[in-house]
Amino acid sequence: MIKKLFNWLWKGNADENIEQKEYESKAGMVEESGEEQEQEELDTVSDKLEENQGASSKIQESKEAVEPISFKINETETGYLSPDALQIDGASYIEGMDDYEWIFQIEKKDFEALLKLLKRTNDLSEDVPTELMNYLKENGTKVSEIRDLCKDNDIKHYFQNWM
Repeated sequence: MIKKLFNWLWKGNADENIEQKEYESKAGMVEESGEEQEQEELDTVSDKLEENQGASSKIQESKEAVEPISFKINETETGYLSPDALQIDGASYIEGMDDYEWIFQIEKKDFEALLKLLKRTNDLSEDVPTELMNYLKENGTKVSEIRDLCKDNDIKHYFQNWM
C-alpha cells in the first residue's frame, strides 16, 4: 500500500491534485474577496446615508431646539426673543377685578421698523434683535405703546387679550 502511494506521488498525480485543490481554494478566496468587497461598498453607502440622515435630523433638531431668550420688560410683561419673532406676554391681577392677560407678537422682519420708531432714530446697530430687547428692558416699554406704534405705522403684528 505504501509502495502504491509512493508510486502515485512519484508519477506527479499528487502534484496535479494539489495544484487543483490550491486553484479551487484560491478561486474560492477570490470569489469571497469579491463578495466581501461588494459588502464593504454596500456598508459604506449605507453608512453614508445614515450619516446624512443623522446630520439632517440634527439640523432639524437644532432648529426646533432653539429656546427663546426670556427677559423681564416691566412688572407685568415678559418678552421672549426667538430667531423668528418677539413675543410679549403680560398679565394684570388686581384683587377684586377679573384677571386680564395679553399676548403681543411681531416678526423679525419688522424689528428694525419698530426699533426706529421706539428710539426715534435711524441709527441702529447691526444686531437689531438684541438692541430691541435691550431697549424694551431698559425703558420698561409697555405693549400698549408698542401696539399703538404698530397700528399707526402699519407694522404687521399680533395682539390678543382675554379676561
